[in-house]
Amino acid sequence: MSRKKVGVKGFADMLVEGLSPHTVLDEIDDFIDFAVFAEAFDVAQSKPSRGRPSYPPLLMFKILLVQVLYNLSDEKMPEALADRLSFRRFCGFALDESTPDQTTICRFRNSLQGLETNFLDMVNEQLDQHGMRVRKGTLVDASIVKSNSKNPQGGEVSERDPEAGWTKKGGQYQHGYKAHVGMDQKSGLINKTKITSADVHDGKALFECLDGDDEAVFADKAYDNESDRKVLRQHQIKPRLMRRTYKSDSPTRKTRKANLNKAMGKIRGAVEKFFGTMKRSYGMRQARYLGVLKNELHVRLVAVVYNLVRATNIRKDLNLQPT
Repeated sequence: MSRKKVGVKGFADMLVEGLSPHTVLDEIDDFIDFAVFAEAFDVAQSKPSRGRPSYPPLLMFKILLVQVLYNLSDEKMPEALADRLSFRRFCGFALDESTPDQTTICRFRNSLQGLETNFLDMVNEQLDQHGMRVRKGTLVDASIVKSNSKNPQGGEVSERDPEAGWTKKGGQYQHGYKAHVGMDQKSGLINKTKITSADVHDGKALFECLDGDDEAVFADKAYDNESDRKVLRQHQIKPRLMRRTYKSDSPTRKTRKANLNKAMGKIRGAVEKFFGTMKRSYGMRQARYLGVLKNELHVRLVAVVYNLVRATNIRKDLNLQPT
């Protein structure tokens, strides 16, 4: 597949060099080796093409990261990319080079659906090389993301978004999806993500949110399941799952459960920071796309951006040097 030659700096670039302030994008670019992503794209998108030369996939991937970080729509992204020096610098455009339009960005994002390459895992591998993830415990939780369609009447299936489902929270029925995540307890970095219809019980995605070498798992009462506890113990993982109380429980047992839940809840609650950032800063109060695959990709990109930004702060704390 032929590629556009992008990033060749000219006289104009030398004139503005250093005028644009240093941003979090520059910190990410200093710290993360994006060459490994370029190699993955070369393998994943190696099909020959007879059309016009396309933009380099790594450049397009960086555009998606900027888009998530600044919560920009496909319509707004080309305008911002043409205007912001820091965006162009991070993505790799010289000042006199044209940038992708809305359709090109959308098509590239769609091309990533279903790829075996997990970009969150690739980012986390680099963070592991710097000792950022401690892997002492994993916080697992799920949050509802409302569908990007008008709610169907009477709890019916949506014609526009049939893969979204219904669930009840706080006495109110909600239509959409669930974002399931596993977070590293000590670092606050996201290990795994999963998107399901909202009608899927939280506990069904428990094991898909684990990283394989977890020492303990902390989760709320929705994950209270004895068979899951047994499986976790079989894999030498401590099941720190909060417990439901029942009418049949003795007062002593209720008190014991309450004390355990309070202790585990203080630890488990840290995962809410990700959901708050996801919805407040990255625009995921409502699903941006239709269907599981598109929203799966989006929540994974959100987790990648969240980890990259958090990694810049951890890097400062640990006084780590650029790669």
